[in-house]
Amino acid sequence: RKRQKGCRPKRSMSSFFPVKLKKLGYCGLPRWMIDKDFSTVDMIFVPVNVKNNHWSLVVVNTKTFVLKLYDSLVRIEEIAGYMELL
Repeated sequence: RKRQKGCRPKRSMSSFFPVKLKKLGYCGLPRWMIDKDFSTVDMIFVPVNVKNNHWSLVVVNTKTFVLKLYDSLVRIEEIAGYMELL
């Protein structure tokens, strides 16, 4: 797929990624996940299901090593466990 001029590469993760990571750790990640080269992307979008009734979005900036949480309802304490894993 051809990239538009000025657009930086991004990648989105499966909504199962945070659940698997929290439950199984890095060694439990699927092979397709481990083989990905994240050094070529600037941002990674990770959807997180909070308490099975609300979605949040964690954005990982791989260039600045900054995690941002986008959510209008959830307090940071409710998602802190997932943020620590990333």
